[in-house]
Amino acid sequence: MKSIQTKIIIIIISILAIFGTSAFIIAYNNTKTVLDEEMKTFLNLTGDKEKKEIDELLNSVEQSVNTIYNYAYQELDKNPELLIHPKEKDLYRDDIESISDNIAKNTEGALSIYFRFNPDDYGGVDGFWYCYNYETNTWYNHEITDMSKYDKDDVERVGWYYIPVNHGHPVWMNTYYNQNLEKEMFSYVVPFIRDDYTVGVVGMDIDVGLIRDSVSKISLYENGEAFLLQENGDVVYHKDYPEGCAFSELKEYEQENVKIILENEYDKVITYQRSDNIQRRAVLKKLKNGMVMGIYVPLSEVNKPQNQLLERYLIFMLIMLLAACIVCVIWIRTVIKPLKKLTNVVKKYKEGKLDTEIDIYSKDEVGVLADSFRQTAKSLNEYIKVVNDQAKTDTLTGLNNNSAYSEMEDAINRQIKEGDISFTVVVLDINNLKKVNDKYGHKDGDELIITVAHAIEEAFGKRAAFRIGGDEFVALLRNAEKSFVDECINKTRELINDHNKKYSPDDWRSNISVAIGMSEYRKDVDNSYIDVFNAADEKMYENKKEIKEIMNSDVL
Repeated sequence: MKSIQTKIIIIIISILAIFGTSAFIIAYNNTKTVLDEEMKTFLNLTGDKEKKEIDELLNSVEQSVNTIYNYAYQELDKNPELLIHPKEKDLYRDDIESISDNIAKNTEGALSIYFRFNPDDYGGVDGFWYCYNYETNTWYNHEITDMSKYDKDDVERVGWYYIPVNHGHPVWMNTYYNQNLEKEMFSYVVPFIRDDYTVGVVGMDIDVGLIRDSVSKISLYENGEAFLLQENGDVVYHKDYPEGCAFSELKEYEQENVKIILENEYDKVITYQRSDNIQRRAVLKKLKNGMVMGIYVPLSEVNKPQNQLLERYLIFMLIMLLAACIVCVIWIRTVIKPLKKLTNVVKKYKEGKLDTEIDIYSKDEVGVLADSFRQTAKSLNEYIKVVNDQAKTDTLTGLNNNSAYSEMEDAINRQIKEGDISFTVVVLDINNLKKVNDKYGHKDGDELIITVAHAIEEAFGKRAAFRIGGDEFVALLRNAEKSFVDECINKTRELINDHNKKYSPDDWRSNISVAIGMSEYRKDVDNSYIDVFNAADEKMYENKKEIKEIMNSDVL
C-alpha cells in the first residue's frame, strides 16, 4: 500500500504535467498562429514590393509609347490633311521618328520603337523601325517588315500589328524571340485609331532581361526564390526550367505543377508540392503586362522558428517538472485541506487562468509547495508574455510590427462599428532606401531604417508607432487634435534634420528624408480603418512626389 505522501506526490506531479502540457499547447498554438500570420504578411509584402518595382518599369514603357502616340494624335488633330498628301505624310512620319528616337534612348530596356501606317491604305512598308545595337551601343533604322506579304492571321510575323488593332486598345504582347535582332523580347503596342479610322500602330519592344533579372534577384529566408510565367503557362524565368521555355515543351508533371499554380488566386498565400515532394509556401502577383510572378519558400524553412520554439518549450517544461518533483519529494506533508485548495487552483491553471492567486502562506512543506506553484505560474506568464511581445515587435527597430498592427486595425474596426471613436492615421515612407541598399549595402540601409524609426518613436511615442513594411511606417493617434498631430509630424522632420546636420553633405546620412501623409477618421465618410489609411497613404505619395520635384532625385 502506498503512503499518503507517495499518493500526494503522484497526484501533484500528474497535475503539474497536465498544467504544463495545457500551458504549453496554449502558448505554442498562439505563437504558431502569430508567426504563421506574420510569415504570410511578410510573403505578401515582399511580393507587393517586387511587383511595384517591376510595374514601375513597365509604367515607364507605357508612358514612352503613349507620349509618342499623343504627339502623333495631336499633330494629326492640328492638320487632318497630313495623311492625304504624300510629302506632308512623309514629313509627319519623320517628325514622329525624331520624337521616338529621343524617347527610346531614354527608356530602360528598350530594344526598338516603331510606327507603322495602315498597310491597307499606305502599303506594307510605310513607317519606321528604330532599333538598338548592343554591340555598338547605338540606335539605327532597321529595314521594316513588308506586311503585304503576309496574311493578317499570321500571328508570328504581323500579330504585333493586327492583334492590338483588332482589340482596339493598347496591348502587352507575350514574349518571343526576334530573329532580326537576335533578342528575346516582349512588346507594348498602342493602336492609332482616330474617328473610327485606323491610322496605324505605335509600339516598343522591350528586352525580357529587364524583368527577368529583377525576378532572378528576389530571395527570402535561405532558399526562397521567385519565378515568372506567362498567363498561358510559358516560362519567362524559373531556375529549374530553361528561359523562354514554352508550356508545351514542359514534361507532363511539370505542366501539372504550372496548372496548379496558375489556378490559385492572386495575392493569396498557398501551399503546394512539386515532384520533388518538397512543400512550399507561395504567393502569386499579376504584373501590369499580364505576366504572373510567384514568390515561394520551402515550408521547412517557414516552420523552422516554430520548431525551435517547440524545443525551447519542451526543455523549459522538463526543467519545471523536474524542479516540481524535487520539491514534492523533499517538502510535501500530509496536509489535506491545503492540498484541496491547491488542487482547485491547479484546475483553474489547467483552464488557462494563470493569474489565479494561491492563498496558502503556511510555513510548512505545503506552503513551500504553494509558493513553488506561484513561481511556476509567474514564470510561465512571463515567458508567454515575452514570447508574445517578441512576436509583436519588429526585431530591427523595436517598434510594433505587422502582427501588432493587424490587432490594432481589428480593434479600431470593432470600435467603429460600436459607436463613437476618434483617431488619426499618419503614414510615413523612407525616401531612397533602395538607393542606399544598392549603393552602400543593406547594413547602411538598416541604419537608415533605424534612424527614421527612432525619430518616429520619439515624436509619436512607441505605443503609437508601427513598422508595416521595409520602408513604411504608420502612427496611430487616438483623440488627438490636429495641432498635436502636426506637432508630432514636425518633430519627426526636425529630429531627422538634426540627424542630417551631424554629417557632411557628401555623406548619404546627411540626406535622410521621409514622405508623410495624414488623414483623420470621418464618421460620415469612412466605413473602416482601411479607408482612413488609404487617404493618408495617398497624401504620403503626393508628398513623395513633391519631395522628388524639390530634390530632383529618384525617390523609392
